[in-house]
Amino acid sequence: MSQPKLSSFSSYIPDFLWISENSQSIEPAFIEIEPPSKKWFNTNGDFTAHFTHALGQFENWSVWIKEPKNQLNFISFFGLEEICKKKSFVPYFLLIYGRRNEVMENPNWNKKRHERKRIISK
Repeated sequence: MSQPKLSSFSSYIPDFLWISENSQSIEPAFIEIEPPSKKWFNTNGDFTAHFTHALGQFENWSVWIKEPKNQLNFISFFGLEEICKKKSFVPYFLLIYGRRNEVMENPNWNKKRHERKRIISK
């Protein structure tokens, strides 16, 4: 779904929402796509404010969707009540950001990017 309105959440609308399921769970994926021109790093190797802001959006969505009342609203809004009675609800967050060549030119930046991904995925 392109730019879905999220019931009871008005802070930010994701670019896309993909709701998939498997034999164990319902997995909504909140997807944010940023222009490839946005940089991961400043010249000193710190993450840019744009990148940090994009990650902050995920934190907002994550905090919001973990609230039981918001999960119930989400499930109801998208008509997933029957399916969710039998399956776990496991949200995912996907950020498409920047260009790979920016971090491939600097091995330390690529390692730092990988470490950030590892921390966020927990």
